[in-house]
Amino acid sequence: MRINRDAFVTRAQAAMVTAVSPDSIGKWRARGWLNDAGERQFLTTKRLANGNLLYRLGDILDAERDTAHNPNSRRGGTRPAAQLRATPSSSRVRAHEERQAPSTGAAQQEARPPRSRSTLVAA
Repeated sequence: MRINRDAFVTRAQAAMVTAVSPDSIGKWRARGWLNDAGERQFLTTKRLANGNLLYRLGDILDAERDTAHNPNSRRGGTRPAAQLRATPSSSRVRAHEERQAPSTGAAQQEARPPRSRSTLVAA
């Protein structure tokens, strides 16, 4: 079976073919995507008389392929785990330090005044 890459499809059809969200299709149209050579590409569209957009199937397939294999893309699954998150988030570090800190009991609680909602908003 041969695919006609010059055929035009709706955004919902394009999303179904590529297994990405319709929002991704819209972003590829608005922002474009980077191909393997690092050049920005854009979708070819055709506007119908009723105002709806149709997208060229070949461009949709190229965008899906390029973003799936691009290490800088959120969809790129070829990045090592170290590149996905270089440092742990600060809230995670804080939670870990709180768990590791020795508890001093009631003495520490008395030394620190209780924080009320109004105190938090003012701070």
